[in-house]
Amino acid sequence: MPEGCKESPQDLWQTVLDGVADPIIVVGADYYIKLMNRAAREYASSGEREVARLPHCHQLIFGLERPCDQVGRSCPLQEVLRSRRRVQVEHEHYTAAGELRVFEVLASPLFDDDGKVWGIVESLRDVTTRKKMAVMLRDEQERLERRVRERTAQLLHAKEKAELLYRVSPSAIFTVDGQGLVSSWNDRAEEATGYQRWEVMGRPCPLFTALDLAGCPGKESGEALLARIGRLSGSECQMTLKDGRLRLLRIDTGLLRNPDGEVVGAIGSFEDVTEEKLRAAETMRAGQLAAIGELAAGVAHEINNPVNGIINFAQLLVDDHPDGEGREMLARIIEEGERVADIVRNLLSFSRQHRTEDVEPVMIGEVIDNALALYTHQMFKDGISLSVDLDEDLPLLSVNPHQLQQVFLNLLSNARHALNQRYPGKDPDKRVEIRARRWAENGNPYIRTTVTDHGTGIPREIIAHIFEPFFSSKKTGEGTGLGLSISQGIMRELGGFLRVESEYGKHTTMMVDLPVS
Repeated sequence: MPEGCKESPQDLWQTVLDGVADPIIVVGADYYIKLMNRAAREYASSGEREVARLPHCHQLIFGLERPCDQVGRSCPLQEVLRSRRRVQVEHEHYTAAGELRVFEVLASPLFDDDGKVWGIVESLRDVTTRKKMAVMLRDEQERLERRVRERTAQLLHAKEKAELLYRVSPSAIFTVDGQGLVSSWNDRAEEATGYQRWEVMGRPCPLFTALDLAGCPGKESGEALLARIGRLSGSECQMTLKDGRLRLLRIDTGLLRNPDGEVVGAIGSFEDVTEEKLRAAETMRAGQLAAIGELAAGVAHEINNPVNGIINFAQLLVDDHPDGEGREMLARIIEEGERVADIVRNLLSFSRQHRTEDVEPVMIGEVIDNALALYTHQMFKDGISLSVDLDEDLPLLSVNPHQLQQVFLNLLSNARHALNQRYPGKDPDKRVEIRARRWAENGNPYIRTTVTDHGTGIPREIIAHIFEPFFSSKKTGEGTGLGLSISQGIMRELGGFLRVESEYGKHTTMMVDLPVS
């Protein structure tokens, strides 16, 4: 004890304990309270119980007449005696004002010199506020978790709904990431292109294969691609479908940005406008033919009058001088005049509008002669020789002769272009050969007419596409890409077939197969 201190050790300890704010008691192994501080006495008196009459710990702390373990409660003293370790329990306690408080009871063992536990020291800490805060925190956490779950469910529902709408949209829609690789591909895009989702995901979009990014190295490649994609909106592009068909697509695009405004991808939709464009082109062609027909009719009348005059005057001279000089010359004039008249009549007949169902029995030779009458002069001017070899006694065909004539005119036009490409001047191989023979297919009789030119031929890689609308190997402005497509459509309406055989750099043979009526 410090010098001058008159208090006993027990009094000193009592003084020290009384300075502690939390209730503290010392309990022996016999449940008797050996020592308590002021806070403990206040705790006991708060229940309107006399401290002097509370010698046992279970009476002081829990208000029980018997030890805790005897009434089915956890006894801190017995647990410490058994485990020789500190234990912790909670206890609810009503204050003098009737307020319910929660205390945390912490019991620690007390050892004698022999290491035997002779009792415990218990401290009681008011954790009411902490418990209330914990409950409030738990309730708030549960509320937040519930709101998160509800919001997540809403977002998932919205996401599933958006994905469903995206997938079943009647428009073909796709998205690409920052490098131009496909990140989504809806059901309509699968139907329109033939490419399944798994075939294009993570790969360059087949619509953009024509974009050249060779000059955009590294990261700039993706940025350049996205910039180009963004400028494609409202444009048209050609795409080869999975089955090899070439189609014309109209595409609309937009850039995708993150919350910071950076471009992270693009979204696009497209539709097949091949048939629409084909109908528009055919309508325009029909209008042009109608205009040409009107013009040709007017010109024909202007030509017919002087031609008929020339023929009549020449015939009068022949009649007046049957044995005179120049008779052979006059006969030649009459013959050439009549040929001019035939050409004019043929031109007038071809330029008139004819319905598909206007069929009639015709000889294939007549149709070929009418087509050559309109084209022979141009081929002769280009130095192209022409040979026609038709079998005798070929049967009649039930067709629209004017539509069939259009097919042969298209084939002659393509042959002339190929020959002029290969032979800019005159050449003995600069020729077109037309042959017509009987033909049988699947037991059915046909007439096969072939138009062969010895021009440039057709490269193997494009021969499968020559009948597709708007496909052309000619230079810009030299062809519309519709001639063979329209011709094949006409042949289909006539119940026939239009086929091709070609060897690049040598020749091309177009086969016109028509069923015998």
